[in-house]
Amino acid sequence: MSLVVTVRRAFEPKAAAVRAARVFASSTASGWGIDPGDVETVVGELAANAYVHARSPFTVALARSDRGLSVEVSDESPTMPFVIHNAADLPCGKGLLIVEAIVAAWGARAVDGGKVVWADLPARAGQAGPRRGAGRART
Repeated sequence: MSLVVTVRRAFEPKAAAVRAARVFASSTASGWGIDPGDVETVVGELAANAYVHARSPFTVALARSDRGLSVEVSDESPTMPFVIHNAADLPCGKGLLIVEAIVAAWGARAVDGGKVVWADLPARAGQAGPRRGAGRART
């Protein structure tokens, strides 16, 4: 059994909150001795999706264990995220493609009052690792 340390912070539905969520993720990862680059990118993309699509307050939770780092962004929208695979020519819609390229696994689950979008980074967050693809279940 591994020790899990979790921190969370709530943000208002404002554009500045996306940057604040990235700063929160970066400083938390750095404080844990983890390269903040990938963590900051993943949180930034998921927070931007919460701001743009849910238009509700959102919460960022980071959990660290010996297996890696988990990111969760919860918001008040029941609409589940999806990847736009042919987004190359679109001015937006690439966020989840970026997340998918970085993380070991990601997905979303419905909760009372909205949803949680989660992403798992391997123990060596910030370094390339095996990619298992999107939407993998985790226990």
